[in-house]
Amino acid sequence: MRNRLALLLILTLAAVASAAGRITINVNSQPIKEVLKEVKAQSGINLIYITSDIPDRKITLHLEDATLKECLDAILKDTRVTYSVMDNNIILRREAVLSPKRVISGFVREEESGEAAIGAIVRDANSGAFTTSNSNGFYSLPVTSSEADINVTLTGYTPMSIRLDSLKLDNRLDITLTPSGKLDEVIIVGDKNSELTFESPVIGNLSMNRHSITSTPTLFGESDIIKSLQFQPGVIPGVEGFAGLQVHGGSDDQNMYLLDNVPLYQVNHLAGMLSSFNTDAINNVDFYKSSFPSRYDGRLSSIIDIRTRDGNLTHRQGSWKIGLTSGSFNIEGPIIKNRMTYTISVRRSWFDLLSIPGIAIYNAVINENMSKIVSRHAFTDFNAKTTYHFNDRS
Repeated sequence: MRNRLALLLILTLAAVASAAGRITINVNSQPIKEVLKEVKAQSGINLIYITSDIPDRKITLHLEDATLKECLDAILKDTRVTYSVMDNNIILRREAVLSPKRVISGFVREEESGEAAIGAIVRDANSGAFTTSNSNGFYSLPVTSSEADINVTLTGYTPMSIRLDSLKLDNRLDITLTPSGKLDEVIIVGDKNSELTFESPVIGNLSMNRHSITSTPTLFGESDIIKSLQFQPGVIPGVEGFAGLQVHGGSDDQNMYLLDNVPLYQVNHLAGMLSSFNTDAINNVDFYKSSFPSRYDGRLSSIIDIRTRDGNLTHRQGSWKIGLTSGSFNIEGPIIKNRMTYTISVRRSWFDLLSIPGIAIYNAVINENMSKIVSRHAFTDFNAKTTYHFNDRS
């Protein structure tokens, strides 16, 4: 059957070439597309092709009184472009080269604590394909070549470059990022429409880690997730100094708060003066105020997805903090090294202690027939979490 088809193609090309006459080509270092135009002009046969299928290559060719088939064979030699005859037309096509899709996947973690590095950009410099690590630090990057130059970047960490050769269909690559050292004076010029914004695979998403939240100036110096988000475009606090969040003109109840995938419906203390999120227990916050991923629903204005810390995989560590209105304590470490971790965070306010002098003075100066004020108000936040890594892929 194949021999018959080949014979039919040869006879058809011979018939077309006979009808078109003989062709003479004498070119030196001319682009292939220009040579094809000359063939079309001499033969009177339509050459149909997609411009991108014809390689941008120059050829030198000298043919005297040649057939159309001889011309096309010489012009398209070593180009992976084939041709076929249809009526009075010659159709040129580039042969499709199918290469198996290979996948590189793994976890991106911090070097010191083993915590998940969320939002790290993992890019293949050869193909330009890239992805980001999710809330668990996991990434999956498809590549088409058997080789890859992997570049990993995350703000606050030293960029990494890894060369991979002889890739299989399924490849495992765990990445450990090292915090970047102190820098000399740096002047940064940029805007919101930066290259990183356009290259992000998620539109309308802001990701903030614990360090970004604690460095945001707030009332009384108490770091707060919601007050940090109030500085973003399209967001207003509602009442100045309080932890309200009105996004693109919406109300407070049109925002969805998720704490490790659990929805919360009351997130404030003291009628909104402080939120109930203890910054010491927070690892990362994803704030969506434009387009929402399909896994979220139920709110109109925004999604605030908060992830708490998993705990240090290698050693125990702790911290404590005393502020104007509250104090906090955090401890974390491994239960089983590199396998099971714990983290405990406690925050307690002392508004009751601060109000005692003022209430005592008021009660001392009022008349005997007036009722005295007896008021004590405080709150305590307690966060505890245990994380167990079953295997390398869970």
